[in-house]
Amino acid sequence: MNQVPELAVFDWDGTLVDSVGKIVESVRDAARQLGMPAPDEAEIRQVIGLSLGPALDRLFPLLKSDKDKKKLAEAYKRAFVERDTAPCPLHTYASEYLWALHRNGVKLAVATGKSRRGLDRALAAYPTLPDFSVTACADEHVGKPNPQMLLYVLRKTGCRPEKSLMIGDTTHDIQMAKAANVGAVAVTHGAHPREQLLSAEPHLLVESFKSLSIWTFKRSLSDIEDQSRLSS
Repeated sequence: MNQVPELAVFDWDGTLVDSVGKIVESVRDAARQLGMPAPDEAEIRQVIGLSLGPALDRLFPLLKSDKDKKKLAEAYKRAFVERDTAPCPLHTYASEYLWALHRNGVKLAVATGKSRRGLDRALAAYPTLPDFSVTACADEHVGKPNPQMLLYVLRKTGCRPEKSLMIGDTTHDIQMAKAANVGAVAVTHGAHPREQLLSAEPHLLVESFKSLSIWTFKRSLSDIEDQSRLSS
């Protein structure tokens, strides 16, 4: 018996895309531009996945005025876009796993702390990925770990929570999934370390999309790809 869901919802940064390092350096660049001490990497990793405003509030609690907060957010966005115009690489086997789900009739979705503009720009950089049925962004919904954006995805797709998975790399993703009664899958290749992910008690913790594929389909991605080539 396999574990193929009706719906697989993915976080973006750190989960599908290896962008954690770029986010860390962009936050530090933004702080330096405004003459503030730059947070260390561990602090920044903790807020990855949250909406930008709350994330920066946690990192810079002494910044009080809305004007200064806006300047910081704009500096971060500018640093992120200008730091490297090439798209961040997908994590190993991310594309293959998405396509394997798609070929097995699983609906795909994204629930992310990115803005709509940021996600649309990111998606445009990966034209070979399968289509996502629904995408939910933090500037259109209440941010993680609130389950509102995940509940929105469930409503839009008509999928059942107990037949759905939320795959993410932070405790924010795990908490959101559990609050929505969706299966919480944590991947260890992203922002939060393994022990922290385990402390949030995900339903499943995996090291890679290759491992997740074996759990989902009870066979490796190479087996799935071979079968796909034979049937095409």
